[in-house]
Amino acid sequence: MEYKKIIITQRGGKEKLKLIKEPKENLYKNLNKKEAIIKILASGVAYADIMMREGTYPGHPPYPFTPGYDIIGIIEEISENKENIKKGDIVAALTVTGGYSEYIVLPIEKLIPIPNVDLNNQMELAKLVSMVLNYITAYQMLFRIKKLNQEDYILIHGGGGGVGTALLQLTHHYDFKNVFTTISRRKSEIISKYNAKPIYYQEESFVDYCKKHKIKMDLILDPIGGWHFLESYKVLNRNGTLVLYGTYNFLKEGTIKSMLGVPLTYLRNLFDFNKKVIFYLIGQKRFGGYESIKNDYKILLELFKNKKIDPLVEILPFSEKNVQEAHQRLQNGEVLGKIVLIFDH
Repeated sequence: MEYKKIIITQRGGKEKLKLIKEPKENLYKNLNKKEAIIKILASGVAYADIMMREGTYPGHPPYPFTPGYDIIGIIEEISENKENIKKGDIVAALTVTGGYSEYIVLPIEKLIPIPNVDLNNQMELAKLVSMVLNYITAYQMLFRIKKLNQEDYILIHGGGGGVGTALLQLTHHYDFKNVFTTISRRKSEIISKYNAKPIYYQEESFVDYCKKHKIKMDLILDPIGGWHFLESYKVLNRNGTLVLYGTYNFLKEGTIKSMLGVPLTYLRNLFDFNKKVIFYLIGQKRFGGYESIKNDYKILLELFKNKKIDPLVEILPFSEKNVQEAHQRLQNGEVLGKIVLIFDH
């Protein structure tokens, strides 16, 4: 028997994403007692996947490899049942790579059990997987970095993206009063739902907007990268925190120019001790490591089941053509929320 997976053959455009088949028996050959074989039900498409394909994501595996940052799946094989995890359970996992595949081998310690999942509800599966990377990132940036007050001024860059929409929903649920987001008008229909104030970046720079309205931000969440980080620093309050969590501009500005934005922002911060600049990457020990990922996902799962959050997702069946399309649309900024690949089961 064989299973299908997508590999990035080499650095380049979406055409470097290719579907291949591998013998399923390979999954069992080196399986150890601390691992499980997961049949994947849904896999998220992340901007980090695009950066890996383009060769701009730090520390990505050598080509060829399978991308895919987060998954939901069924445990098909496990060496020994644990107290809360066994064969047949539905689990979530932050994989970083390997998610664009019908099967994956993962350490048991990285599996997060999800009870009472309707396997026939593709939309539910898609929303559950979107919470692994996007919503945990959003939750940790709001609650594991800085102690916020509900009156604090928060600026969310890219409010229409996967993490951006998660941030808007969470700030709305936790009743933050002064939330602003940079967004395009074609994605602005979500703003009215979450009481955020839009800054239409294609029409007016957020720096000019903040100057005009005499606003300084207590927390800025910036995934854009490059010189954009320096612009964000300009509108930071005296005791504010700027969180750098992405480098979207790498593919537009070029790696060297974009990379300079990080040290220059930190360098500027050396002369202002009251402000903080933090680079966030999910899974770092300083934010609790993988245990915090498990704990925060359980918190988010309760919010989801109680209808306090509702991830914005778009479903595509798993295929080479659809994976290439997902990358192109995400790279073009055409996606509201998150694209999720759904697998047959």
